[in-house]
Amino acid sequence: MKTILNFFILFLAFSFFKTYSQNYNLNYFLVGFVSDYMGRNIEKGQSENINSIDYHFHKTRLHSLYRLDTLIKIHIKGNEKIVYEIKREVTVPYCKNYNEFYILNSEYLKNNINSFFIFKKIEENSNIKVQQYNGTLNENKILFSKKSNIISFLAGAFYTFGDKDSTGYFYKFSNSTNKRKIIYKILKKYNCKIVKEFDNQVKGQFVSPYIYTMYFIPSDEMKIKFDYELDIRQKIKKLKSKPEWE
Repeated sequence: MKTILNFFILFLAFSFFKTYSQNYNLNYFLVGFVSDYMGRNIEKGQSENINSIDYHFHKTRLHSLYRLDTLIKIHIKGNEKIVYEIKREVTVPYCKNYNEFYILNSEYLKNNINSFFIFKKIEENSNIKVQQYNGTLNENKILFSKKSNIISFLAGAFYTFGDKDSTGYFYKFSNSTNKRKIIYKILKKYNCKIVKEFDNQVKGQFVSPYIYTMYFIPSDEMKIKFDYELDIRQKIKKLKSKPEWE
């Protein structure tokens, strides 16, 4: 009986996720969703996580993985190229509790995400077995895309970096390269009013990490998308049933 009830809860949740998610462009949503901490870093060479689409997901962020899992499942129909797996980490460098981390591997999705970035080779280190590259978002590929793609990007970024409190809606970034600047331009373009910006810097000294926060009033059109992502996040966190990969 418990199994049937859990399945029913998951079915209802999945149906809810599908409402707007099926209208998102998966690639643009993922590009907005993934980390922008010091840019996008990728590896080429012998590495277990060569196809990981993002940094390690700690167990406190499993709701993010669940969001991706359901979104990909919605878009996977009719696209046999989308193959992915979510698994618990085998090892995380310099981390004792590595088993608290998960990764999402997909060569196809990883390559699609990487196509949105301009990469530069990081200076080689003889102690590192793989070659590393650092990427910055290609601003033009986002800003000059069609509106539905831009909204998908904005929604993905809001799920990861956005929230709402008593002051209002906001995005908060840590050591972001240019994603925060792109989002600022998009919000202005689609009639969202920026009401407050601030960072954590102290006059006369640099504080690391650099944390930037931007409060805004969304347009009626954008408010629907932001509220949808907030609602999804809350529903996922309340789910008692665990996905098969947890």
